[in-house]
Amino acid sequence: MNEMNDMNEYKPREVQTRYQTDADDTPIGFVALWRLLWRNKLRILMPAILLSLLAAYVVTRSSDTYTAEAQIILTRGNLEIIEVDGVNSSELTSGAIANAMTILNSRSLAVQVVDRLDLVNDPEINPLLSETFETGTSWRDWLSSWTQASDEEDVPVEVIEQADEATLARQFALEWLGESTAIVQLPGTNVVIIRATTSDPIKSAAVANAYAENYLEYQLSFSLRQVQRATDALADRVGELRLRVQEDQRALQDFGSSSPTISLDSLPTLVSQANNIRVRLQDAQERLSDLNGALAKIDGLENDPSRDGRAEFNADPLLTEMETTVAGGAIAAAELRSRLPDIRARAIEQRDQAVRLEAALRESLQSLDERIVESNDFEIGYRELEVELETTSQVYETSLARLKELIIQSGVRDAGAQILAPAEVPLRYDIQGRRRLVVIAFILGLLLGSAYVLARESTNDRVRKTSDLEDASGAYAVVDMPKLRRGFWRRDLQRNVSLTEGRSLFFEGVRTLRQSLIKSGPPRHGGRVIGVFSGLPREGKSLVSVALARSFAMMGHSVLLIDTDLRSSSLHRTLTRGTRGFGLQDGLGPEPVELSQLVVSQPTLRFDVIFAGKSTRSPADLLASENFAKLISEAREQYDFVILDTPPILVVPDASQIAQHSDQQVLVAEYDRSPMIAVRDAASILRNWGSDEVIAVLYSAPQVFGQQYGIDRSDFSRYLKS
Repeated sequence: MNEMNDMNEYKPREVQTRYQTDADDTPIGFVALWRLLWRNKLRILMPAILLSLLAAYVVTRSSDTYTAEAQIILTRGNLEIIEVDGVNSSELTSGAIANAMTILNSRSLAVQVVDRLDLVNDPEINPLLSETFETGTSWRDWLSSWTQASDEEDVPVEVIEQADEATLARQFALEWLGESTAIVQLPGTNVVIIRATTSDPIKSAAVANAYAENYLEYQLSFSLRQVQRATDALADRVGELRLRVQEDQRALQDFGSSSPTISLDSLPTLVSQANNIRVRLQDAQERLSDLNGALAKIDGLENDPSRDGRAEFNADPLLTEMETTVAGGAIAAAELRSRLPDIRARAIEQRDQAVRLEAALRESLQSLDERIVESNDFEIGYRELEVELETTSQVYETSLARLKELIIQSGVRDAGAQILAPAEVPLRYDIQGRRRLVVIAFILGLLLGSAYVLARESTNDRVRKTSDLEDASGAYAVVDMPKLRRGFWRRDLQRNVSLTEGRSLFFEGVRTLRQSLIKSGPPRHGGRVIGVFSGLPREGKSLVSVALARSFAMMGHSVLLIDTDLRSSSLHRTLTRGTRGFGLQDGLGPEPVELSQLVVSQPTLRFDVIFAGKSTRSPADLLASENFAKLISEAREQYDFVILDTPPILVVPDASQIAQHSDQQVLVAEYDRSPMIAVRDAASILRNWGSDEVIAVLYSAPQVFGQQYGIDRSDFSRYLKS
């Protein structure tokens, strides 16, 4: 097989193995979340420490800054220039506060501060006055080079050409002022704080006080301008009202003199006369009706001689009255008929008088009605003019009084705000701000680290429980082996201290693995060959191999540890005591070397080692040779246990040749590092090579309980639940 193909990077294939979810899988609670964060505390603390160190570096590299504060309290004052209704609330509205904040943050107020403090002539603010600006150099050329040398975007050419030096200097001052000042309102109050932060304490206090004083001057001038505008407008209004009053007075006089025959007092008399005439007209109409009735009766008696005239005269008082007038009294019935023409003539005469009276009364009543209407219209018009004159007079008097008040108030106007506390020159630089920046950076780092841990946890498909390893590998037995402190086993080997001494969980895991191998191994017919495998590099395979060899040696067995990882050997960097001799690749060359020449004895550790050695041939070809098979056979005869430290199964094909010579296989997976699919693939490959009973080791399992006994809480948690 080609050497380059042997070194190809591992790519997991699709595996159809089905695995069940553990029965103890539950949603993450608070305790589980705390354990997750605590287990990954280094990942969380690392970005926090790095960000805090970066913030501390930035803070220490930056120049000292000084912050001065000026406090302004907003009052009702003269916010309302004209209050027609006279209501004056003592509370400020949110709109008034927002207007005040807008004015404080406005460009016009900043320009006044720049002019007040003459910031355009400050070399610290105006780079055109700094030492970097060479005398005699065109400031336009200097501006182009300055913007290009800085990290800022280039200023457009047309801006440079159209600008003048004064405008540019003011723009620099305004930008510096905007970066150096901050204006905030204390929540729930009318107090506004103006903070100025510069490298000069005197300048910080001057900027804060200039903002406060310019704001008060602006508000006062604005208030006076408003008062003046209101006074001018009200004065014009008063003049107009005075002219209207005079016009209304003349109109009333003209209206009163336009009808000299009509007076307001004659209307009741006319109404009374009209009522009397109506009564007389009604009486005349009734008299005329009665006379017409009497004439009709007289005509009936004349036309009908059979009717009893005496009886009808007696029944009608008007006929009786006419009879008395004509005859001087009541007469007999015969004489009455003879006198009917005289009586009829009398009735006609009286009827003509009644008609003439009715006509006269009607004419008088019509004349009176016309005079009443004319008098009524005059009175209504006169009253309307009086009301209009009275209203105009009242508005005029009110406006005149308000104008006098404004004239009086114009001399006592205020700015609607007061300086609660002027800015003092700060005596210390802003150490609190620096500390705050470092603390914020540290907290931000903690949040980023926690977010990374949670995101990694949500997408984690790595081996994290014994049940995960058992389901993925299908192993005969699974052994938890907690992590050994970094460098601990190398230091112990170099100091000739036994790896199996002590009661740590790692050593107890090694003993558990040793007992599992002894129990599950085949009957003893010579030495037993144990292959220690892993799917990917750096999963603790070499550490388990050395610890297992030392554990068997402590029981009095003869042990040979062979480093078969010919591509990337690591044992020779650790087990360096004794004579090294030849390597494994030397013994597998064209000229075989005796086993005794390859073995490097480790008297202190009580086991022998064959290192990988060096060779230019393909490791896969060397391990597939007959010389390797003879070497393993010879080792079986001379040693009780032969432990093979193998290369990764899923990275190179070398381990396939090694597995064929091993009696037992140990598959090592590292906690929270080995992918589940890699473990399944490695176990599947081992089974394809004829390994029926694989013992899996979960290396670097977390220590959570029972370490005084050398066991994990999960081993006996079922007893604690009861």
